[in-house]
Amino acid sequence: MALTEARHHNMDSINFLAFDSFAGLPKNKGDDELGEKWEIGELATTEEQFMDLIENHRLYLERIKLIPGFYKTSLIESRKQELMVQGYKSSFVCIDCDLYESAVPVFQFIEEFLQEGTVVYIDDYWAGYKGNPNKGVSKSFTEFQETSNWKFAEYLNISWLGKSFITYK
Repeated sequence: MALTEARHHNMDSINFLAFDSFAGLPKNKGDDELGEKWEIGELATTEEQFMDLIENHRLYLERIKLIPGFYKTSLIESRKQELMVQGYKSSFVCIDCDLYESAVPVFQFIEEFLQEGTVVYIDDYWAGYKGNPNKGVSKSFTEFQETSNWKFAEYLNISWLGKSFITYK
C-alpha cells in the first residue's frame, strides 16, 4: 500500500526499509493468551516471496532495502546510528507485529526517525485479547507513548484490526 501510494504521488526519490524476520513468528514468551493461537514460524513470508509480491506490482524495486532478522537482533543501536548518519527520517511507519514482545523493540527503535506528521500504522492494534488495549501490541504502544518525546493523534482505523496515528510535538 505504501509503495502504491508513493508511486501514485510520483515520490520517486523515496526509500523503503523493510524490517522483518522473514521466518514467521518467534517463540511466544509473554503473550500467554495468544500462545495457543500462534506457533513458532507461523505467518512466515520469505525474502523471495516478499520481493515477488513487490515485483508483481512493479513498484520501486531499486528503492527497497530488506533488513532480515527478529527485531531483538536486527533493531540494534549500530544499525540505528548507521541510518541516522545516512539521514533517514520516517514519513510512514507500518508496525505489523502480532506479539507484545515483538513490538517493544520496534517502538524503542523508531523514536529518532519520527518527525512531525509521521503516520504510524499499527496493523495488529486490536488483535487478540478481545480488544483490550492494555495487552498485546496496543500495550507496547501505550508504554512507548509514556516515554516518547512525541505525541500521537489518533488518525484512521484500518480494517477491524489496525489503527493509525500522526506524530506531533
